[in-house]
Amino acid sequence: MDVAEIKEKILNMRRDVVLCTIPIVGMGGLGKTGWGGGGGLGKTTVAKRIFNDEHIKQQFEKRVWLCLPEMLETKSFLELILESLTKRKVEVQSRDVIVKTLQDALGEKKYLLVLDDLWRVDSTLGHEFMDTLRGINTSRGNCILVTTRIKQVASTVAIDLHMLGRLARDHCWSIFKQRIFVDGEVPEEVVSMENRIVEMCQGEYDNGENSLKKILKLSYDYLPSPHLKKCFAYFAIFPKDFEFEKDQLIQFWMVEGFLCPCQEAPVMEDVGNKFFQLLLQNSLLQDVKLDEQENTTHCKMHGLVHDLARDILKSKLSDPKSVGGEKLSQVRYFGWDSPREQIDRINEPERLCTLFWRSNYVSEDILLSFKFLRVLNLSSSGIKVLSAKIGKLIYLRYLDLSDPKIKVLPKSICKLYNLQTFRINSCFSLKKLPEEMANMINGLQPHPNLKTLAVVDYLGTKFPSWFSEGLLPNLVVLKLSGCKRCKEIPSLGQMKFLRHLQLIGFLELESIGPTFYGVDVNENGSSSNNLNIQVFPSLKELVLKNMHNLIEWKGDKLGVRMFSGLEKLKITKCPLLKITPSQFEILCELSIEGVDSEMPLLN
Repeated sequence: MDVAEIKEKILNMRRDVVLCTIPIVGMGGLGKTGWGGGGGLGKTTVAKRIFNDEHIKQQFEKRVWLCLPEMLETKSFLELILESLTKRKVEVQSRDVIVKTLQDALGEKKYLLVLDDLWRVDSTLGHEFMDTLRGINTSRGNCILVTTRIKQVASTVAIDLHMLGRLARDHCWSIFKQRIFVDGEVPEEVVSMENRIVEMCQGEYDNGENSLKKILKLSYDYLPSPHLKKCFAYFAIFPKDFEFEKDQLIQFWMVEGFLCPCQEAPVMEDVGNKFFQLLLQNSLLQDVKLDEQENTTHCKMHGLVHDLARDILKSKLSDPKSVGGEKLSQVRYFGWDSPREQIDRINEPERLCTLFWRSNYVSEDILLSFKFLRVLNLSSSGIKVLSAKIGKLIYLRYLDLSDPKIKVLPKSICKLYNLQTFRINSCFSLKKLPEEMANMINGLQPHPNLKTLAVVDYLGTKFPSWFSEGLLPNLVVLKLSGCKRCKEIPSLGQMKFLRHLQLIGFLELESIGPTFYGVDVNENGSSSNNLNIQVFPSLKELVLKNMHNLIEWKGDKLGVRMFSGLEKLKITKCPLLKITPSQFEILCELSIEGVDSEMPLLN
């Protein structure tokens, strides 16, 4: 009912209105305190359903979702909107430049802006922000949707408030049982509290938000392992509404020592996957994203559940709400939303084991002060130079240098002998890796049950030795993209279960031959042991793309059976290609584009 009413308001707003603001406020707990309904009463859920509605998508070509506790000064607010629209970090710029860039990004298209879980707003800042938005885009029919727990905040941003209705009592109890007790068995002591729990869920009980946290804590208390509880609390390091990458989460848990292999799950990644599924089953995670193979890749955490995680980790986490100049003791985790100035107030630096740093400068003092760090995350920090002192962090197990502007990595990075995870995604400024790092990469050992693998923008000239059927026996999907310096494709032909293969952007590659198939050849160029060999026995789809120097793709003279199950072949932007195999027994779909050869490629 709430979704339909708000959606109707948005779609039928007056045509002469440039910008309309609609606050969503919960009914629970309204009164002298000015509260607009505690967390967990459905405000964000309603907003998400509206945000993702197909009619709304058609009406608003530009949509932005921001989750932040207070209305910032206008320049910072505009930066966040611009980053959301462009999916790029905004460099330090003047307000006028940001306004102009935002105007270009929006054009004359209508936009929907959601400000989720707004706690505080200064009326002067609020009016300044609204006036700026009206000036940036003068097209009619733009809308801001605000969810808040505080009625006073809602009244500041708009006059016409939307008050959420309550769920029926039996509906509340049914949802509670399904969410908290996944196996369906509800303990007697909980059943006896049914009326009280329903009142809490409806937001009617005194101290509604604290009571809801107590209910949510039941899910936490019933988690079957102390290590799993640590994994849950670790979410507090990240900001609210953060989108978590599952594999990265498991890597964090591994290096923090939360995952203990056992007889049932001897590999730490397996333990991590099991823990992730348990958190999901207990409704402590939500908004799951899946890949093409229906594997979970990303998730989010509800704001109130995040509050619970922060309460649990509170004494060990640098608190973004902390004020004053008091020293911080017992701090083990410095998260992304921890204020930068608090780093100087940590009076027991040897306790800090995790540092997420977003400033574009990392001083040598920081690297030398926190010498027991296990996790150092500099992704999206914008740093241009990484000090050689990084090599002093000998206990470091996780290092993330993704998305910065570093051109050269110091050789001392190879002294991090305890490093388990090293991420350098989207490092487009990076020119080369230290020579010793090739040995580190060769020393990696992939999980034997790995089924999907993507290697993007690999900087090496050849692939590591573990890229073989023996160490990747169960691989089903493989994508190698942007390997600009590689002159040879690794041996893949003997991978028995490989079904989908994409080879993109091998700019130095001139020939595909026996090495690719994993067969030995004699002096005549044919296979020396070809009687029972099958090459790519399970491959269904093959893509060759952006190989500007590829001249020949050998195969027929090897005398082996190959591509017996290939159904789709796509060759794109390989202008010099003149020779290809012709052994495609059941090929159904063929696409060739951007090939300039006058000779027919296929029989």
